[in-house]
Amino acid sequence: MGYLKIGFVFFVGLWLGIATLSCKQSPKVATAKIRVTGSETIASAIGENLVKEFSVTNFDCQAEVEGNGTANGIAALIAGECEIAMASRPVSEQEKKEAAKVGIILDSRDREYLIGFDALAILVNPSNRVSELDRAQLQAIFSGKLRDWSEVRGGQAAPIHVLIPDARYASHQFFKKQVLGNDLAFAAEAEVVGSSPELRDRVAGDANAITFVSFAFAGTNKILAVRESNLTQALMPTCGNVRDQSYWLTRMLYLYSNGEASGAAKKFVNYVLGTQGQELLARSGFVNLTVSGPEGEFSRWKFDTVIRFHHTSMMIDSLGKDDLVQVANQLNQLPGKIEVELIGYTDSTGPAALNEMISIRRANCVAEELRAIVPHLLFNVIGRGAEDPIDTNETAEGRQRNRRVEIWIIRTESGAKK
Repeated sequence: MGYLKIGFVFFVGLWLGIATLSCKQSPKVATAKIRVTGSETIASAIGENLVKEFSVTNFDCQAEVEGNGTANGIAALIAGECEIAMASRPVSEQEKKEAAKVGIILDSRDREYLIGFDALAILVNPSNRVSELDRAQLQAIFSGKLRDWSEVRGGQAAPIHVLIPDARYASHQFFKKQVLGNDLAFAAEAEVVGSSPELRDRVAGDANAITFVSFAFAGTNKILAVRESNLTQALMPTCGNVRDQSYWLTRMLYLYSNGEASGAAKKFVNYVLGTQGQELLARSGFVNLTVSGPEGEFSRWKFDTVIRFHHTSMMIDSLGKDDLVQVANQLNQLPGKIEVELIGYTDSTGPAALNEMISIRRANCVAEELRAIVPHLLFNVIGRGAEDPIDTNETAEGRQRNRRVEIWIIRTESGAKK
């Protein structure tokens, strides 16, 4: 009996050892594949690294990322040819209609995922002496009405070489809508260049060239400050200016699913929205969803987010709701005594007195949201109506950007230990 028992234990131990060794030596094979296609901007900047880093923590999933343009990505999603579409703009009304025909609602919150922010940077060669342009000048240059750099402040006599991306890219469509509008077209002599990296490289080698690309692809070229009008400041696409969307050519980056994301698709979306995915976005030149708090000593400081509202509405949009949770967490961590100043603004529609009242009410809405999380702080509410616009009030998009509440913190007593 003793020998039988020992033999049995030896056999089981040997079998477990071989099984364990076999498990260690067997490669982890992905059991689920996910196809991600769309925005060339997103794919070129993070695609390769995203696939690698995603597979480390999700070894049972294999992601294939292809950049072929936002419009193509959304079309593929509607046709069932991919699980996730990448987009550097929101879906259009026409795309929503096409999706609805096959039972897909693209702009619901469980199918449209804001993942970060990007900015179109206006690039010129480093030798160019021009430092800023306004919307009217950009219109004139890219429509072919202004052809020589000497016609721009700081420019020297030389023909302007206009380079633009292919029309299938969202950056082309975004610039056309934001800058040229419905009444103007790109200059007939503008040279169409394929991708953002190619545009960047062409400008680097041409002293008279100008183009627009995602900030992530600016390279060592000179970036111009831009202003929407004479009423607004000329701003650079810094992280803060892009995150609070005060930089006029800011755009949002999205993922879309053709139904509520599940399985491998859900894992992919959650990864991009999680800490590691958001850090990858930031490393790649985009601006992620993180709301930053103040660093070091300060007397007065503005958060890099603004809270926005729909026309005549007191309802905070979904991004604003998410951002206020981050703001509250930052406020809770600040030592010493502080006060929070909430400054409301409106568009210029309506009488001045009414706009001031609306801006105060919206600032109070933000105060109520924050008081529910950080009730111990003092909130000062200010309404400035249509003052200090950051965009034109002549378009629906511009008016939407001007309807905002800024969040400032004021140090009333140092948090340093004595």
